[in-house]
Amino acid sequence: MQPNDITFFQRFQDDILAGRKTITIRDESESHFKTGDVLRVGRLKMTVIFARLKSPQPHRKAGYAD
Repeated sequence: MQPNDITFFQRFQDDILAGRKTITIRDESESHFKTGDVLRVGRLKMTVIFARLKSPQPHRKAGYAD
């Protein structure tokens, strides 16, 4: 794993590649990503990288303060 790797279960691969899955930060271990970062996207528990994604501007939910 590299610092800009993010992993998912294999069952999500097709939806990610088709743009049907919104990728969200799950916990503090993924909170270091910045707008414009290029992430390697792989399968959890495997060393298969299947995509590279550019991190977009974060979306803010209503009611959340900085």
